[in-house]
Amino acid sequence: GVFTGSCGTNTDHAVVIVGYGSENGLDYWIVRNSWGKCWGEGGYIRMQRNVPGTTAGMCGIATYPCYPTKEPMPTICDDYSRCPPSSTCCCMVEAEGKCTQWGCCPLESATCCEDHRTCCPHDYPVCNVAQHACYK
Repeated sequence: GVFTGSCGTNTDHAVVIVGYGSENGLDYWIVRNSWGKCWGEGGYIRMQRNVPGTTAGMCGIATYPCYPTKEPMPTICDDYSRCPPSSTCCCMVEAEGKCTQWGCCPLESATCCEDHRTCCPHDYPVCNVAQHACYK
């Protein structure tokens, strides 16, 4: 079943939340303990989640959370070229209808201008290369 009993919020060892669910309207975390398979439900416990009146969570499970962060993905121009995350690939050199050299515009979802050297923000997509300006 889902553990809903009383417990303190002092942390004394590490556990890992590996999932979550609901049973009969009760939200729970699926927690892997560090004590091995002979403990709990094969080394796991289902603990009440979204406990009213506490920010620490059941037994202090939300007291010192650690979690991985994902690095932003590069912008993919083609099979061989990439630009930094949140940028736009702009073709600088084209041959036979295919881009042979890419440049990176530092703006996300930008409009690449016809001079193949400048770009405009997505909310000002009209390039005026002669005036070095972008318009709506």
